[in-house]
Formats: sequence, C-alpha cells, structure tokens
Amino acid sequence: MPVISLAEARAEREPHATGKAKCQSCSHEWVAVAPVGTYELECPECAATKGYYLGAMLRGEETFVCNCGCDVFRTSPVHGPYCVNCATPVSGWF
Repeated sequence: MPVISLAEARAEREPHATGKAKCQSCSHEWVAVAPVGTYELECPECAATKGYYLGAMLRGEETFVCNCGCDVFRTSPVHGPYCVNCATPVSGWF
C-alpha cells in the first residue's frame, strides 16, 4: 500500500491562480499556475525567479515603466521602490 503525503494532498487542495506570465529577464511568456498569493514565478525558459502574471490589477490609470522596460516594482522599507529587473531605485514619482 503506498504512503500518502498529507502535506502534498493539502497543497493540491489550496486555491491556485492561472494566467499568462512573462519573465522580466528573458521575455519568455507562458501560462503559469501557482498557489494564490505567489507573486514571483520561476521562468521555465531561463529559471530566473523574475516571472510575473500579465494583466495584474492596477490602482488608478497611471503606470510606470523603468528605463530597462520592466513595469514591476517592489518597495523596500530601507531603500523605497525599485525595479525588480534591474534594481534601479525609483526617483521623482512621489
């Protein structure tokens, strides 16, 4: 009789999100499936963890794009907002 992993069975029942994703490193696009709350996806092409769902929900109408072409940003409590692709700090937006 096979042994059933309760942790794996629980993970399979968690809600998952699916949608088009794009790697900010190599520009590869694919359909991703990940547990809800996952915000960084591993690219199946280059293995970088710079994949993000396309068509993310935005607040307001303005969007910002870094000089490198990336439109995904993070905020550090020490350094403030920065580009997830090239780590360039954001300046002059606020």
